[in-house]
Amino acid sequence: GSVAAWVITSHQARNIELLHQFATRAATDREFIPMGDFPSDEIGEISRQVIAIYNSRMQANMRREREHAIALKAIEERNNLKRVLTNNISHELKTPVGIINSYLEMILADPGMSADQRNYFLSKTKANVDRLISIINDMSMMMRLEDAKSTIQMSEIDFYDMVSNFADEMIQSGIMGDMTFDVDLPPDCRVVGNQDLINGFLSNLTKNALAYSGGSKVSLSMIGKNDEFYIFSFSDNGSGVANEHLVHLFERFYRADSSRTRETGGSGIGLSIARSIADAHKAKISCKVEGKRVGFCVRFPKVYKKAD
Repeated sequence: GSVAAWVITSHQARNIELLHQFATRAATDREFIPMGDFPSDEIGEISRQVIAIYNSRMQANMRREREHAIALKAIEERNNLKRVLTNNISHELKTPVGIINSYLEMILADPGMSADQRNYFLSKTKANVDRLISIINDMSMMMRLEDAKSTIQMSEIDFYDMVSNFADEMIQSGIMGDMTFDVDLPPDCRVVGNQDLINGFLSNLTKNALAYSGGSKVSLSMIGKNDEFYIFSFSDNGSGVANEHLVHLFERFYRADSSRTRETGGSGIGLSIARSIADAHKAKISCKVEGKRVGFCVRFPKVYKKAD
């Protein structure tokens, strides 16, 4: 009887010692992964269930910590982006404000200034006021797009009719100067989107071509389609862009030719707005250069037709 009692007690004591070792390691070592080899009895089964619960809790904690780290990183990246954007906005606004202030000081400091010289300074002041307004309007649109992507109203749009009217208005207004606007779209081309935003999209691409291409023509044509999208090409026949600039063209305030900033008066975020408008339509936009032609390829969701 004594021998039998000793054997049973030793067996149970081993289970208790293994459970004690597990509890001690679990309390002191966060990297501990228990793999207890417990005998097949009641205490052993209870010990295995305790370890299973512990492992499940540890895995849940690790997932929460990973998700928390990812969230913190996203917040940090967003804050860094806001700081960069704020600095860029400040820089972009300071330039025209400084120029306006300088011209006004010169006018005020010289009451006897000739009418021609005064008008020259005032025309320069007006140009920089227009640039300032353009920057503010573009930034306002950018913020609205980022804040209201899910609430943008979409409808069926006759894309052929809309683009034809847009091209006519651009030419008749004189904005195009000597440049022409060629449209090559099928008459039955209908897309799903927000007409005001798509007009803004075309306007920003056109203004970018007018400001930087140095070409004589812009073109918009349909180059493909599938069951869900129409694929369009917007291009110009200007001087082109070096390949190293392509990956940066949609970045805010990026200019491939910064020396032309004052000449063009652009805000530097026109292409970034175009990409945001494309994103709001679940579309995609990309840029490529073929010879001296800069082309933007964009797809917009098509109106579903059973017969198509």
